[in-house]
Amino acid sequence: MNIYCVVAGDHPTAFVKDSGMLPYYLHLLTDYDVFFVSHVPPLSEQNNERKESYERVEGMKCIYVPCKNKKLFHGYTWATMWWIWKNAKKIDILHLWWLQAVLPVWLYKIRNPKGIVWKKCDLGISPLHNRMPPMNTFMGKLKNKIIEFTIKHYTDCLTAESTMTVEYLQNRYTSCKKKIKYLPSGVDDIWLQKHNISPYPYEKKENLIIHVARLGTAQKNTEFLLECMEKTQWQKDWKIIAVATYPGMTPEFAPKLEAFFEKNPHLRHRLQVSGELTQQEVFGYYQRAKIVCCTSVWESFGLFIVEGLSMGDYVVTTPICTAPDFIQGGCGVAVQTPDAMASFLSSVMADETPLREAYPRVLEHAKDFYWSNIIKTLQQYANE
Repeated sequence: MNIYCVVAGDHPTAFVKDSGMLPYYLHLLTDYDVFFVSHVPPLSEQNNERKESYERVEGMKCIYVPCKNKKLFHGYTWATMWWIWKNAKKIDILHLWWLQAVLPVWLYKIRNPKGIVWKKCDLGISPLHNRMPPMNTFMGKLKNKIIEFTIKHYTDCLTAESTMTVEYLQNRYTSCKKKIKYLPSGVDDIWLQKHNISPYPYEKKENLIIHVARLGTAQKNTEFLLECMEKTQWQKDWKIIAVATYPGMTPEFAPKLEAFFEKNPHLRHRLQVSGELTQQEVFGYYQRAKIVCCTSVWESFGLFIVEGLSMGDYVVTTPICTAPDFIQGGCGVAVQTPDAMASFLSSVMADETPLREAYPRVLEHAKDFYWSNIIKTLQQYANE
């Protein structure tokens, strides 16, 4: 039986995210014939800067769909939907993304009524932010009816990345409750083993807090971090490493950061901002750090948090939808305000006992987010 995992990505970083890791681990650990379909050009058309991304999924069958107009409709380009329409009859299982991507489902089921649709929901629901269509407007109600109809009649399984989102969707789409299941994203544990990357003993870790984000975007809320820094009672040699992910720091944020340092010159040595790094370089920081910090307004998941968990980093995060899943068992804390985050950081800088005691629990909990274990959960769903 084959699975075609179809994404709208057009950049090689799609390979190292869940969009690429999930089909790659299906390819490695199951008997399915797996294909990854995207707008990501072949390696021969890319520069060497992105070679690392391709190497992460070496051996996976990739299908390149050329596309001139990258405008998305229902989460996909017209070129992708045309490809689904043309190839639907040979696809046993169609794996799609985005809750609101209903048209690609319809196109597939019209051409292949007996085909199986599995949709992975990339959706952030949290106390601070909700990206779902509203229920108090005509268009919002219509969109929700269409989504529920599509799940009920044309979708065999809908997975979401947080237990909070699963519960939210089950309560909203009650007629489809049994089809909505929890499936987190995760850490490429096979890659970690291949490169001999493992957690440092707690005693070897440094007084570092790692923050990985597209610095300056509204979603990542970097200003929250700066305000927290101003209110933290800094002690010893603690500092923050802020790693800017692709495509780097926003142009608007650079002057804000410089203004922050001019206002707080005593904090300049407490914050180190890095440009885009290789995955091995980032994991080097995870290994050294004691805390992984998230200030996002919303996340559908928050991959860098579980990467930090895998290296034994205690989680300090805003209440994104995955926060309860990450911090369960005393593996972290969720805070709503810069004051609350500053208060917690000040306390552990003065007394690291909570971090030291949580360290073994963090490492054990991180295994729940290894891709090799997540695939086992997915296979259980397939057998139900």
